[in-house]
Amino acid sequence: MALVFVCVIPWSRGQCQTAEEEAAFRLVYAPRDRTIEVLGGMTLPLSHDGITDFWMRGPGVNVCLMVRMKDNFKVGIGGEGALFSFKLGAFNQRYPGVTAEVKDLGLIHVYLAFRNYIRPTLRFSPYVGAQVGFARLSGAEQKAVVNGVLITYYEIPGTAHLTLGASAGMDYYVSRRIALQLDIRGMYMNNDPDLGITAGVQLGAKFSL
Repeated sequence: MALVFVCVIPWSRGQCQTAEEEAAFRLVYAPRDRTIEVLGGMTLPLSHDGITDFWMRGPGVNVCLMVRMKDNFKVGIGGEGALFSFKLGAFNQRYPGVTAEVKDLGLIHVYLAFRNYIRPTLRFSPYVGAQVGFARLSGAEQKAVVNGVLITYYEIPGTAHLTLGASAGMDYYVSRRIALQLDIRGMYMNNDPDLGITAGVQLGAKFSL
């Protein structure tokens, strides 16, 4: 009986210590109630020749405020911007001898975000999400009258449209209040004949408020 008693005590203490360590770990690295994300990366237009013919990927920035609703679910509001660079070589190849008016395109997107965390209590926490919002693409055009005929080289009207998006990413907490974040997302502009679909890869940091 004495031998059994001696064996049980250390096992019980070890079990208690493990539970306490796990509880402390979850307290430190679980997603905070309110966080702000600051990300930067690249945004790429994928569809519609009106954009892809003469504009290419460009830098993008994203800021989003998230609020936890459940242990593994957050909602938030965010804004992002991207700049699509004009492809001068592509223009010169299609219209040799024509002087191009180089105009980059800007994209502004305001959205609501919904995000589900797969492992919300661990330091490394993947997630999937969805976004809905409105986006506006800045306009650009180049036209000329040649021999009495109006020629349109490119024409992108500046309009705003409803957007739908999906995202996936991961957080890695380096401290209680700071996490590194990787985000991959796609966006669809509803009924937009010029931009259509974009994809983006962003890397940044998440801060607890």
